[in-house]
Amino acid sequence: VEASLTAAHFRRWLQLWVTTTDDLFAGPRAETAKIQAGRIAWAISRRLLGATDDALLADGPIHRRRVADVQSGGARGD
Repeated sequence: VEASLTAAHFRRWLQLWVTTTDDLFAGPRAETAKIQAGRIAWAISRRLLGATDDALLADGPIHRRRVADVQSGGARGD
């Protein structure tokens, strides 16, 4: 049985990653890990699906605000 990956699969993976990271860790490294996970999900989704899902970076669990927080050192747990 062949199963196809969809953008929804990448969004779900990212949601699980973010929730687990929030449950187990805090601080700037945790925030960076969540941002990097969004980038990874976006890149793999783009390569496999041939289109980008910007929700993985901007409108999903990883918000641009978090990128700014980490860059400024103001992430949760500092």
